Amino acid sequence: MPRFSRSLLAAAAAFTLTLACPHPAAASDSGGATAAYDAETRELTISVGEVPRYRYRFNKGGAINGIYDLKIAPDENLIGESFQGETTDRVIQWTYWNARYEAKPHDLGDKNVRANVTMEGCFHEAATCEVLATPASGAVRELVFVSRIEHWFYKILDRHGQPRFDTTSRYEVLADGSLRLTRSVVRHTWDLKNVTVKTKSADGWERREVESVRLEAKNLGKKTRTSYFEGWTPFRRTVLPHKATGAGRSRPAATATGSPETSAAGRWRIPIRSPSRSPSSQATPRKPAPHPDRLQHPRPPQPPPQHPPPRHRYRLVRRIPPHPDPRLPRRLPEDVRQRAAQVANSIPPTSITAVEDGARD
Repeated sequence: MPRFSRSLLAAAAAFTLTLACPHPAAASDSGGATAAYDAETRELTISVGEVPRYRYRFNKGGAINGIYDLKIAPDENLIGESFQGETTDRVIQWTYWNARYEAKPHDLGDKNVRANVTMEGCFHEAATCEVLATPASGAVRELVFVSRIEHWFYKILDRHGQPRFDTTSRYEVLADGSLRLTRSVVRHTWDLKNVTVKTKSADGWERREVESVRLEAKNLGKKTRTSYFEGWTPFRRTVLPHKATGAGRSRPAATATGSPETSAAGRWRIPIRSPSRSPSSQATPRKPAPHPDRLQHPRPPQPPPQHPPPRHRYRLVRRIPPHPDPRLPRRLPEDVRQRAAQVANSIPPTSITAVEDGARD
C-alpha cells in the first residue's frame, strides 16, 4: 500500500484515500459543504446546504472509529464493532508487519509472534498511542492529528525491544462533502533483542536466534510478507458487505438500478490512492485505483453487452458406428482386417453441415 522512502535511520510511508462518498449532485446544488469539529467528543459534522449530513468520530490518535450517514442511517455506525471493546481495534488505521523477526511465544490473542505494530495501540488496550497534536473545536476545512506509538501490538513483547512510529493524519473536507485522508508514517530505528531472524535462501528460509539485531524494513519478495503496511477499512458487513461497490443491504437488482437511498448505507465507496513503492523496497508496484482523486459512485445501469449472433453451429451429420462387440477377439484375423480396410476406403469423407441455433438438438 504505502510508498517507502528508506534511509539508514528511518523509513517513511504515505498514502491517501477518500473516506466517504456522499451524493455530489446534492452538494453542488447547495453551493458546497461546511464542517464543524468538536474537540471534546472528537466528532466532525459535515453539513450540505446547512443541513447536517455526515458525522465522523475519531480515536485520540486520529483513526476514524465511527461514520454516520445522518440522512439515510443516522443511528447506524458504518464501522465494524471492535473485537472485544478496545478503541485500538476495528478502526481506520494502519498496522505494520515484519515476518522476518519473531519474538518468544506468548498466550495472548492469536499468539502471533511476528514483529507487529498498530497505529492506535495494543491488543486488549494494554497501551495506546501518545497524542502529539490534536485539532481544536470550531469550523474547519482540515483536521490534523499527530500521534506516536512505542509498543508491539502485544505489549508483552516490548521486552524484545520497543518500536517507535510517528503518524500524521490529515483530513480534508472536500467541496462535495466527502472527506479525504492523507496519512504519513515515520518509522524510527527498531532495535530488537532475543528474537529469531529468518533469512531467505535458495533452499527456503533459514532461522537463527540472535541476541540483538536492528530491524530491516525490506520486503524480500512478492507474497513473503517480510515487511509491509496493512491498511484497515473495517466496515460493518451487515451494513456494507462490499466496500468496492457500496451495495449495502439492497438486493442485487436494486444495486444495479436503484437510487442510493435503496441501501441502508447509502452505497458509500472508498477509492484509495495506492502509490507504487520505490525500487528500494523491492516490491512489485500495485495497480493504482482508476480515479483515486475523485469520489466514486456506482456506475449507472449498463445495458447488457451486445454480441453479434454466432454465424453457425456445427454438428456431425454422419454418426460414429457403434463400438464392436467386446466379445470379439482383440486381434482380428488378417483376411478380416484386409476386408475391413477395403470397406473403410470406400466410405466417403464425413461432411459437416451448418445448422442454425434453433435447429440444434
